[in-house]
Amino acid sequence: MKWKKQIAVMMALILAVSAMPVQNSAAEECSTEKISGGNQAEEVLSAASMEGALRSVAGEARETYRQTGEIVLVLDPGHDSTHSGASGNGLHEEELNLKIAQYCRQKLEQYDGVTIYMTREGTTCPYPGTTSTDDNANRVYNAADVGADFYISFHLNSATSSSASGVTVYYPNRNYNAGIGTLGQKLAQAILNALTKLGLKDRGTQIRNSEDHTTYPDGSLADYYGVIRRSKECGFPGIIIEHAFISNSVDASRYLWSEAGLKQLGEADADAIIAYFGLRERDSVGVFDAKFYYDNYSDLRQVIGWNETALWQHFKNYGIYEGRTASPVFDVTYYRRHNEDLERAFGNDLWKYVEHFTDYGMKEQRQGSEEFNVQSYYLQYSDLRQTYRDDWEAYYCHYIDYGRSEGRQGTGCNSLQNPVTYYNGKDYSGVYDFSFYTGKYSDIMDNFGQDDVGALEHFVHFGMREGRQGKDTFDVYSYYRQYADLRQVFGSDMEAYYLHYIEYGFREGRQGIGCESLQNPITVYEGENYADVFDFFYYTAMYADIKQAFGEDDLAALQHFVTFGMKEGRRGNEEFNVNSYRMQYEDLRRAFGDDLPAYYKHYMDYGKAEGRNGVGCNKLQGAVTVYDGMDYASVYDYHYYVEHNPDVKAAYGLNDEAVLKHFIEYGIEEGRQAKESFSVSSYYEHYEDLRQAFGTEWRLYYIHYIEFGKNEGRQGV
Repeated sequence: MKWKKQIAVMMALILAVSAMPVQNSAAEECSTEKISGGNQAEEVLSAASMEGALRSVAGEARETYRQTGEIVLVLDPGHDSTHSGASGNGLHEEELNLKIAQYCRQKLEQYDGVTIYMTREGTTCPYPGTTSTDDNANRVYNAADVGADFYISFHLNSATSSSASGVTVYYPNRNYNAGIGTLGQKLAQAILNALTKLGLKDRGTQIRNSEDHTTYPDGSLADYYGVIRRSKECGFPGIIIEHAFISNSVDASRYLWSEAGLKQLGEADADAIIAYFGLRERDSVGVFDAKFYYDNYSDLRQVIGWNETALWQHFKNYGIYEGRTASPVFDVTYYRRHNEDLERAFGNDLWKYVEHFTDYGMKEQRQGSEEFNVQSYYLQYSDLRQTYRDDWEAYYCHYIDYGRSEGRQGTGCNSLQNPVTYYNGKDYSGVYDFSFYTGKYSDIMDNFGQDDVGALEHFVHFGMREGRQGKDTFDVYSYYRQYADLRQVFGSDMEAYYLHYIEYGFREGRQGIGCESLQNPITVYEGENYADVFDFFYYTAMYADIKQAFGEDDLAALQHFVTFGMKEGRRGNEEFNVNSYRMQYEDLRRAFGDDLPAYYKHYMDYGKAEGRNGVGCNKLQGAVTVYDGMDYASVYDYHYYVEHNPDVKAAYGLNDEAVLKHFIEYGIEEGRQAKESFSVSSYYEHYEDLRQAFGTEWRLYYIHYIEFGKNEGRQGV
């Protein structure tokens, strides 16, 4: 379950160690760096990560599991085939450590919310090429990477004296972080108690401090064993279990030679962990709460007392069949009576109803008792909806663990209360209301129903970008239209308008609704005011493509005008027509030629102030006739030339200099007529003296007429 994940952090605090027998110590001292193949560290634990880890040990591990329902345990079978452990009585420690850890894992996996990682699954070294010290260091660092709450290292002891026997558990000292030491000590004692009950000699729980003055970052004396020391530095407790003496024939024969004996050891470790954390069997979730069962039945209090495991076993084996109820959210009689489909399927097999409720019923939101209806609980408490969303099982478990004792109501609510408006720490109530949003948009209602958290999440991630209205007092399009200063800053970034209103607009007294048309269209772009040549309404009305592309986006329309429209010669307002301006003023044509944006900017910067007209001229004024010092006016007229030569008009338009240049460089050679009063072919035909002098070299006829013919009174046509 999602809500259970948080508990993992505290659980790994109870399982960190590296092996360490009396001889051939399993756990060796190591640095705080991650080692690969004997090379130096690839990454070093930062001070920030250490501080964060140290904060994770606050509070009791049992209460943490109760709150979160999850725990991450890293089981470390000490040694491996490369870094072998102790041996004796025909046995090898590295092989037995793995089997004990595997039996421990098998039992723990039957319990809810427990995530198990093994530092090795086989006999080979998990970090080939490393020393024993580096191997152990990397095992701890990998535990940190997977979010370990506890690191537990499995070992066997050995001594030169074959009479040495029994179990020892090492735990962290109280330096650097006393909380980790306390958690480690408590679990170490619980495991020691479970193993001594099997008949192993009690050698106690122990601390072993550094013997070479190694210290923690705060200067205090460090733990001797590397896995315990590094686990503490990573922020979780590490312990080492020396289960028995491989060198002692009695320990070996009773616990190490057979699979049954090894299983006893592994399951005893698991039983201690289960009891210490109050782990719940998977079948118990929702249907059994030890405190509820204990408080409601005085006979059980007298006979069993406070023993969660024993109470669970009683309910499973007897209580359910005696009609007893062990949870405020599940009553087998109620569940059976109100679910006819289950009664048809299970009949009188009461445990089937228990299994169904645990495995399916809560996920299906079925009501399991008179006292609790998950839909009602969901509707009534927005804090739970924000935390659990659609993790229905979490609501049942919350009521069992907290809700009932907090006085929360388990039934009676039929409508959503206090719809959420906070998302990632921000309050969207200024622009969002759940009832309005789902009422206005059928797709939102169809997709989210009464999921107010999901609907708000949609609004934040998609609705604002799409310009959807989330509240009756705020319409982003109205806000957009009304405030040109915001459009200038935010442009078409719709999300920014919502956020501005939330953070500033409402307090500034800005109106969130009521504006139907664009106010004060923008005319300033990159610090320059284009108002003399641009009007948004005129521009969008004049050009359908602009209207279609930009709609009410006045900033984008102005940007288009400046970037493209002026180059294309588009008209931006009633007051200025670039073609008229160009045709009217010969001096500007001489200065700017075909550089159309220059005409707009000249009018803005100088022309209007000089009294020049921006409109009203439909014919080119003062067309140029002089080229390279010669005046061609006798044989050339701009207007005549472009009107009688469509190719020239299409190519050069209002560029009278270019038109004249074309006439001189090509038109004359081609014999084109450029003025009504002069035709080169007519001039050629009329004058035999010119034909004898010039032949068919047309240019000479034009030049002759300009320089002599006209003055001589010769006829040009």
